[in-house]
Amino acid sequence: MGVPGLKHDRVAAVVVSNLEGVLGHRIMDALVDKINCDYLGSEMEVVQAIESRPELFERAVSSILGKGGDVILSVVCRKVYQELGLDPAACEGRGFAESIKKLRDC
Repeated sequence: MGVPGLKHDRVAAVVVSNLEGVLGHRIMDALVDKINCDYLGSEMEVVQAIESRPELFERAVSSILGKGGDVILSVVCRKVYQELGLDPAACEGRGFAESIKKLRDC
C-alpha cells in the first residue's frame, strides 16, 4: 500500500534532489545524460522513469556505477523516506525500485 496523498512526481523530485546531493551536480548531469542516451532514448525522461519504471532506473544506475550505484541508491532511498516523514528502516532489505513502488502504489 502506498502513502495516501503522496504525489508521484514529488517522490521522483525528492529522489533526484537527494541523488544530486550525494553525487554532486556534474556527476549527476553526466549520469542523467548516460541514462537518457543508453537506457531511455526518447521514450521518457529520467524523472518519468523514476515515477513509472523505477526498476529500469535502478538497473541503469547499477549498470553505470556498478556496486557503488547500489550503495548510493540505498543511501538515497533512506534519505527519501526520511524527507517524506517515513521510517528510513522501511528501505532495509528491499531494493530501490521496490521501495519506490511501495511509496507510489496506492
